Amino acid sequence: MSPLHRARRLVALAVLVVGVCTACGDDPAPVADGSTTSETSVPAETAVPAETAVPSETSVPADGQVHAFTIPAGTGERIDAGEEVEVMPARLDVRLGDQIIVDNQDEKDHIIGPFFIAANEKMEHTFVATGSFAGACSAHADGEILVVVT
Repeated sequence: MSPLHRARRLVALAVLVVGVCTACGDDPAPVADGSTTSETSVPAETAVPAETAVPSETSVPADGQVHAFTIPAGTGERIDAGEEVEVMPARLDVRLGDQIIVDNQDEKDHIIGPFFIAANEKMEHTFVATGSFAGACSAHADGEILVVVT
C-alpha cells in the first residue's frame, strides 16, 4: 500500500469516526460560524464533523436531479499502485432534493466525503439540508471532496 493511499485511508477513517461521534451526541455541536447543529439537523446517513456541517433548510423539493457515479472494479488496486484516479469531482454542487448514487463495483471500500461505501455496495442519498460537506475522497486524485447543497 502506497504512503498516499495509507494517508487517505487514515483521513477517511478519522472523518468517519468524528462523523459518527458527532451524530451520536445529544447536545448541539458548535460549527465554524459559531452557531450549533444537532443530530436532527443532519441525517445520520450523512454524519459529518460538526465543523463542516452548516445545514439551514429542511424542506425538500420533489423535482431533484440524480447524480450517479460508478467506482469501477480495480480502482483500489490502481490507487495502491500510485495511479491518480478521478471517479468523483473535487467539488459536487447539488440542490435540495437531489440524489447522489455511488455504485462501488470495486473490491475495496471507499469514502466519498461524508459517505462510506463498502466494497460491491451501492449508496443512495437524497439531500435534505443545505450546507457544505467536506471530507476525504478515495475516488479522486486530490483525496478530498466538497459537496455543496443549495
